[in-house]
Amino acid sequence: MSAIYGLVRLDGRPVEAGELETMRGPMAYWGPDGGGVWREGGAGLGQLVAFRTPADEHETGPLRLPSGTIVSPAGRLDYRDELCAELGVPEEERARTSDGRLIALAYERWGERAFRHLLGDWALAAWHPRERRLVLA
Repeated sequence: MSAIYGLVRLDGRPVEAGELETMRGPMAYWGPDGGGVWREGGAGLGQLVAFRTPADEHETGPLRLPSGTIVSPAGRLDYRDELCAELGVPEEERARTSDGRLIALAYERWGERAFRHLLGDWALAAWHPRERRLVLA
């Protein structure tokens, strides 16, 4: 399980590291096992990680997709095996593929239609830098 946070400024002012740290501080208990931060220009996303399932130990984020979109995922997914099969995750890699990674892979494959495929307790923030568009689900 994990948590996400972030800041997007549409006026172009840069997001400072300290601003994201100020957000992370009060919710740090959600991430006793790590997390990550990404920021570039007027956008910044963060993720906190708590190991609750074996797959959580492989959680990393935020993630940059091949399209350039930055995804900060969080959650626990049901029907992992079925989703892994739909996404083409090889069986030998499934135990090392975190739920956050599966959320990101689904978003990369299906865009906003991915939300129909994700069953469980999850959240996602996706920043599309070229379009300057934020998707929250």
